[in-house]
Amino acid sequence: MSKFILFFLTTVCLVSKVQSQTTLKDKILYPEDYSFHYGDNIIWAQPDFDDSQWERVAIDSFPSEEWNGIGWFRLWVEIDSSLIRKRLGFSPKVIGSLDVFIDGRYRFSFGMVGSDMEEEKPLYVNTYLPPELFRFRSADSVYENKSKHLIALRYSSFLLESPVSIGIKPSFDIQIDDFDYLRLEQRETRRKAKTYQMLFIGIFLSFALIHMLLYFFYPDLKANLYFAVMITMGAILTYLRFDTFFISDSSDYLLNFILLDICVIFFLLAMLKICYYLLNITKSKIYTIFIIITIVLGIIFVFRPFRFWWVLIIFETIIMIEILRNLVLYVTRPKELHLEGSWIILVGLFPIGVVGLYQLLTSLNVSRQYWEIIDLPLTYYALAGFAISMSIFLSRTFARTNKDLKEQLEQVKLLSEKTLKQELEQAKLEAENRRKSEELEQARNLQLSMLPKTVPELENVKIAVSMKTATEVGGDYYDFKVDMDKTLTIAFGDATGHGMQAGSVVTATKSLFKSYANLKDPVKIQKQISDPLRLMGFKRLVMAMIIAKINGYKMKVSVGGMPYPLVYRASRDRVEEVAISGMPLGSFSNFPYQSKELNLEKDDTVLFMSDGYQEMLNEQGDILGDHRAITEFKACAKQSPEEIINELNKMAENWAGGHPREDDMTLMVIRFK
Repeated sequence: MSKFILFFLTTVCLVSKVQSQTTLKDKILYPEDYSFHYGDNIIWAQPDFDDSQWERVAIDSFPSEEWNGIGWFRLWVEIDSSLIRKRLGFSPKVIGSLDVFIDGRYRFSFGMVGSDMEEEKPLYVNTYLPPELFRFRSADSVYENKSKHLIALRYSSFLLESPVSIGIKPSFDIQIDDFDYLRLEQRETRRKAKTYQMLFIGIFLSFALIHMLLYFFYPDLKANLYFAVMITMGAILTYLRFDTFFISDSSDYLLNFILLDICVIFFLLAMLKICYYLLNITKSKIYTIFIIITIVLGIIFVFRPFRFWWVLIIFETIIMIEILRNLVLYVTRPKELHLEGSWIILVGLFPIGVVGLYQLLTSLNVSRQYWEIIDLPLTYYALAGFAISMSIFLSRTFARTNKDLKEQLEQVKLLSEKTLKQELEQAKLEAENRRKSEELEQARNLQLSMLPKTVPELENVKIAVSMKTATEVGGDYYDFKVDMDKTLTIAFGDATGHGMQAGSVVTATKSLFKSYANLKDPVKIQKQISDPLRLMGFKRLVMAMIIAKINGYKMKVSVGGMPYPLVYRASRDRVEEVAISGMPLGSFSNFPYQSKELNLEKDDTVLFMSDGYQEMLNEQGDILGDHRAITEFKACAKQSPEEIINELNKMAENWAGGHPREDDMTLMVIRFK
């Protein structure tokens, strides 16, 4: 009881928090349509690209009829200037794969976009995915307190080429709102789905077990058997229906869809059998025909689950009509009912028929959907009502046949099984917590083992490095290699994700860097590392990286998805950004990485930062940002490399206050002597 009260209070608190969160939808204005073009070109992500010749598609539609697998979508949103630098969340509902670019910058991926079915790793989701955090940067111009920003979407979906999936159409939808609001809203949606799933499964399986036992002890009453089969199908349907809120894998989605259709037809068949039994219809040619149709439909749904979904609607309609005919027979010929008091069960079938008709009309778009399944699961309430009516009928029957004692004993047995199940679940939870703690410690040790034990000592440069890890192990990485001619090669990177997966990316990157660090051009090193990473199948995990070559007072640098390096020119007392754009390693094949060669002088200083430094949050949720980092670097640039790192770390700690780090924070300072 105490666990139930704790669960209830937790749910209430979460609902209150979601309701108190402020939505920002009214501050984001979407266009009526977006620009669309087939093909794949990274240039299409840039704001200055001219898409005037592209096809225009309504914002609430998708060009599915002529879809050929991969294309780009561009839409300009207008936001209130107060949203600039705010913590926003981006959440899609997608059947396929999606790369998101905001104002020309790659931000995140959902699935793995590919140029064909084998390269693509698609998602199949029934609800919006957990949001990704991002912020709109300051726009070049603001008009009437609003600024325009480009959202470019690189989308792929090869469903139409899949024989099994024929009939389902590619699609996606996006949500942009306050990050915390979206996260809590989706967490509450999934919590509701899981709560309803467990609640109704528990109810249905309890009824199924009781009535199967009743049939075992009293086989003359076959209504128990038919009802147990029907309510078991209802429990399976409940699990499959609510499980669609948690499925994203394509094979799981397909299997769920097939099982769902098959369970529906067997559920309807069992419900019809109950009607026939209560009306004393023991031999029926109509029911035999329905059995044959059920077998045929099961075979169809195994091989073509999406194309022939309309056949299931027709089958449901016919079953509902037949059940309605049985109800009419009950009214017109009540004396022919097989069991006394079985009218209670037939009355319980009425709400199922009403809900079935309602869902049929909404499926055919004849009637609008007035309730979402999570907010008011009408089907399951109707099934629960029918289960209750069946129990009332059987209680009435068994009261007359003195079977109350057996029923109570079985209820005690059921409660004991539930208690044992709860204890087993608790033990599993404790074991899982221990496993996760051990995995986190292993990942932390792996991350530290990837780093050099010392920094190189050269005549003309002095290097200092600092890494501060987050609560969860991240993927920051740096490495060095000194050639025979005293050329210093530096790798400075940040793998996406956390834990062992990020550690795997770092391990692969370190091995590749050691293999190709002797190449003269940083761009070639980037490419030699990027292509193998992409082919290793890390899915959405990539490695943002800076590769720098230092020989004397010349430094050649290439940047792939990392914050721009900063150079302090001592003679002019100013800080310059080395602006080189590039995608993270492992994200695109044959990406055109670029490099710049810098001529440096004595006392010039170079600073490399991972994005965990600039994106450090304070207690108000604001980020430290590029400007503050540049200002602090310039203020302390004349000090030694170690002192510079100490000052930068001190400034970040003062900025964060008590807010914990959400990402690793790594700094590297290179002073030319």
